[in-house]
Amino acid sequence: MNPKVEEFIRKAKEQQQIEEKKERDILLISLGLVDETKTIEIVEYSATKDEEHKFIDPQKKMFYKKDVFPAPIDVTDEEYNEILKYIPSKDISKNTNPLNKTKTRLKIVTTNEIQGYKVSQYLGLVNANIVIGANFIADWFASWTDVIGGYSGSYQDRLDEIYESAINELEEKANALNADAILGTIFDFNEISGKGKSMFMLTAYGSAVKLKREDK
Repeated sequence: MNPKVEEFIRKAKEQQQIEEKKERDILLISLGLVDETKTIEIVEYSATKDEEHKFIDPQKKMFYKKDVFPAPIDVTDEEYNEILKYIPSKDISKNTNPLNKTKTRLKIVTTNEIQGYKVSQYLGLVNANIVIGANFIADWFASWTDVIGGYSGSYQDRLDEIYESAINELEEKANALNADAILGTIFDFNEISGKGKSMFMLTAYGSAVKLKREDK
């Protein structure tokens, strides 16, 4: 068995022993096929922030903590099934089709590279523009509360939907180019004014690329 898989299973068993004392961080598992190779990637999230967290994931409203597997690794069917024993079904990404050749959700990252892979072809820039009414922004700031957690749930959900719409549009355009990933993704808010009215636009863009696994 892959040593990394064995290490994950060992830690998962340890975590089960302390689960009653401490709420377990969420493990989101992503399965896919890159360069005709079965891969698995596991990322750890938490509902609370601590010094280990790197950034906030706007889609999941959680704090990204760390990669359990820093980069996608090759797995067999047996290893995949063994890993699933330690991950609740609710934590498995719904955007993937495990261990088959069905197109999985693209990797959309802010970095210019993905560990373990190199760019084999640049396919071009993809972008998405989502227009937001000024009233939404004003109401959003007005919804700040004294309750820990910040903005009211309805506005936070709406903002998440806006980011998700931009990501979906990027993904759709990249899929049309048969891309494996979008690198260097940037999200930017801009104000649009005209005829006495103001709106805001979320612009997202990045480079669609084909990936190739690096030689070991």
